[in-house]
Amino acid sequence: MVKNNNSNINVNYDTIIVGAGPAGSTAAYLLAKSGIKSLLIDKSNFPRYKLCGGLLSNKTINLLEIIYGETEKSLTKKGIIKYTPHYYKFFYKTKLIIDKETKDNLFFINREDYDYFLLNKVREAGSEILLGETVEDIDPNSHAIITSKGKKIHGKLIIGADGANSIIRRKAFSSETDPSIKGIKNLAIALQIDLPLNQIRKGTVIDSLTNSTSLFFDFIRYGYSWVFPNKTFLKIGIGGLQSKNKSSIFSLFSKFLSFLGVDSFFINDAKGAPVPLGNYLSKPIKDSVILIGDAAGCVDPLTGEGIYYAHKSAELAARAICNSFRDNASLEYLYLNELHKYIFSEIDWALKLRDLIFEKTKIIPINYTIKYLKKYDYILLDLVSGKISYSDVFNRLKMESPLWKTVFMR
Repeated sequence: MVKNNNSNINVNYDTIIVGAGPAGSTAAYLLAKSGIKSLLIDKSNFPRYKLCGGLLSNKTINLLEIIYGETEKSLTKKGIIKYTPHYYKFFYKTKLIIDKETKDNLFFINREDYDYFLLNKVREAGSEILLGETVEDIDPNSHAIITSKGKKIHGKLIIGADGANSIIRRKAFSSETDPSIKGIKNLAIALQIDLPLNQIRKGTVIDSLTNSTSLFFDFIRYGYSWVFPNKTFLKIGIGGLQSKNKSSIFSLFSKFLSFLGVDSFFINDAKGAPVPLGNYLSKPIKDSVILIGDAAGCVDPLTGEGIYYAHKSAELAARAICNSFRDNASLEYLYLNELHKYIFSEIDWALKLRDLIFEKTKIIPINYTIKYLKKYDYILLDLVSGKISYSDVFNRLKMESPLWKTVFMR
């Protein structure tokens, strides 16, 4: 365990990072490596459970090598990567439409172990850590946070890395009606259970999915359901936009589990979490407060991938902070320029593609929809692996799909 040496905690820092997930730990690590005095604080003691599908894409692995010097091989050897399936399956409703071997691996981790691993990296880099203490309020004027134990800790900058329900975002920025936010209509809810392999009944659908990455479309609107493999259990989940689904997510999840052949009582173990699927802050920096990761809305609005964007936004923020401290340059300009270049532009393209997939394609008969999904599934895989960007996806479809103009321009 990382110990809380509260008596040794300093009260003045260059940066205070709130939230020790992938975004917060990456920011703390990079800032500490650059000699910037930082405090990383989290309400939980680690290791702790975190709802997440636990998928690492190739582009995330590549970023981890850049930031931490960790590779697929080293992460596997250290037990962080738990499982690497070599097959993927796509279903439309209950029909299996794609069953193929992957050209680029997807890697699965447990967030409890992954986040704890990153937290220890932070400690090794020299950043101070305060666990088991909640941030209750912030005082932007005095550059301070106030904790649940009455501490008032000062920092030149406060970094909010505390997730979709960020208290830093709520306290320092306007309410969810702020026009800079893309809208609560883009808020999704995800539910997930961990199903032990020894609880799978033979001959069920779920019994055939233990060694592949499986995605299911049309059990929920503007989202998808999944079965992700792991070492001793399967992660089974569902997620979609609240505004697009009239039925409760629990009833939709129950139908999905029934199709899989999972005993109904497992839904009682389901854990849920909000996911920002497009409602990012176009300006997640205000005075001495800066947001990263889910707190800033840095999540892929089509795939729901958040780990990559957590690391990437933290990298961009840390670089901007270091350059700002060194050159006395505008932190706002440096950070926003990088965010819009590397993350927000991709999110905007992803929102367009999501609209194409879930709305525009309704004018095509379902047999053609399935046909095109089969034909262009490799584009989705290239996208997730980081080989291409969302703008590349649009360019490919324009060149390769004769129905592109018919569908998208209507």
